[in-house]
Amino acid sequence: MDTVPKVCEELRRRRETAIKEAEERTRECEEKIPELAEINGTLGSAGLRMLDAAFYPDAKARISVIEAETLELRRKKAAILIAHGYPADYDSTKWTCPECKDTGDGQFGACKCKRELLELARIENSGLGKIMRDQSFDNFSLDYYSDREQIAGHRDRLREWSENFTGEGNFILTGTTGLGKTHLSTAVAKAVIHRGYSVVYTTADEFFGAFQAQRFGGGHAGDGTTERFENCDLLIIDDLGTEVTNKFVVSCLYNVINSRINNARATLISTNLDGRELQDRYEERTASRIFGNYVALVFSGKDIRRQKLVR
Repeated sequence: MDTVPKVCEELRRRRETAIKEAEERTRECEEKIPELAEINGTLGSAGLRMLDAAFYPDAKARISVIEAETLELRRKKAAILIAHGYPADYDSTKWTCPECKDTGDGQFGACKCKRELLELARIENSGLGKIMRDQSFDNFSLDYYSDREQIAGHRDRLREWSENFTGEGNFILTGTTGLGKTHLSTAVAKAVIHRGYSVVYTTADEFFGAFQAQRFGGGHAGDGTTERFENCDLLIIDDLGTEVTNKFVVSCLYNVINSRINNARATLISTNLDGRELQDRYEERTASRIFGNYVALVFSGKDIRRQKLVR
């Protein structure tokens, strides 16, 4: 399901659930305390009474009387509920978000709750794993790097790009395994999602596997299996070079990279391969498109995971 319809459906579910549960609590109270049914009926008609009063010359005075009566009835109702062992607001509607009453609409646009739901949905749709969601720029440690200044520069450049993301720009992170490229890639993904853009985060195996499934395994063009790689605002391909490479794989990579460059859509690639290895594996035309249009950030040092094991 697309992000916006998914969030609207969740808000509708929340609202319907809150109303249904309030109605059930009201029936429960009215069955046990018949007096409340009459009070609720009077309170429920207050709006119509005020509307009717508005057409009289002394509308203001009439409405004031109705408001005072309504306030007194609410106080009486609360006292009755408390006397029978219920909270004063027991039968009121318990909204998940009291500010918008689960409509998702705020005073100046979308309510905060809707914005948070949209962000969570974009994270879910992005392909970020649960563990990766906890990785951020703030918890990216420089303690395991010999050249901290270099890595700090890479971190800061990626942070600035992602936190001011406008839909353009390309980066390729190169270096041996275990140097934090994936951590920074996921940090970029979350920052871009927070700005309201769509992100697809995929490993190289998943990326090429989707094309192979579409071509050979029952998928078909137009089902969204691979189109998302070309249409999202930011595509992140992690661990390029770990997949089994053949002519089909090389063609898929070139077509997506070329399409995204031509359409000015942002891409971030992380790989353990250097420039020469990229050219040898994916042919010169692909390497040329990457290094001619991407900012290359080289990561150097010792495998952080191994360093942590010996400490």
